[in-house]
Amino acid sequence: MISRVSDVAADMLPYSGKVLQGLDLGVSFVLLSILFAIIFRFMPDVHIGWRNVGLGAVFLIDHRNNTAYPSKGFYLEVSGYHFGKAFGSDFRYNNINFEFNRYYGLGNDRVLATNTMLRLNEGDVPVQRLATAGGDKILRGYARNRFHDDHFAGTQAEYRFPLFWRLGGAAFAGIGDVFDKPKDISFSTVKYSIGTGLRYAIRPDQKLNSRLDVGYGREGFNIYLMIGEAF
Repeated sequence: MISRVSDVAADMLPYSGKVLQGLDLGVSFVLLSILFAIIFRFMPDVHIGWRNVGLGAVFLIDHRNNTAYPSKGFYLEVSGYHFGKAFGSDFRYNNINFEFNRYYGLGNDRVLATNTMLRLNEGDVPVQRLATAGGDKILRGYARNRFHDDHFAGTQAEYRFPLFWRLGGAAFAGIGDVFDKPKDISFSTVKYSIGTGLRYAIRPDQKLNSRLDVGYGREGFNIYLMIGEAF
């Protein structure tokens, strides 16, 4: 209401519009302050905070010829972390991660890329740090937090190729799953993903692409619009 009056007054009197705009801002601030005061007055006094603190190390080898769009080489990353009360954490558990990517140049900007990931947890793992299956990186076709457990293992392959102008395409397939124990992995429930995607070169000189991927899995389709390749 004050904003509307401000628009009318601005046509009639000089500087009155700015005065009323300032009044509008002041009234909005007061109303929001009262609203938050009421909310915090009647909210239950519950402590919901938690701390997750740990110490770890990362081993990394990066032999890719380009980080944005590698066409040859490999990438290896191994990391391990320990979370415990000695560091002030509310949880005590160990976390180990492994990722290996390999890139094969097939000529004319065509690339075959493979990716293998492993995530292992042991101990009292908070829900927010459990291993997940799905998302825009691996097993495209499932929502990222749809499946989670202590461990994850998965692998995928992707064929990337140019189309015309700044456009390119990709076709991918992957398999993997989350699990508590290795015996829990079953061919009847393991997650698979197949799909295709479109690439647009944002920075052709740096081979940086935006990507639109459509992945299909056991539960249907998922669409991803991202900057950079999945791996």
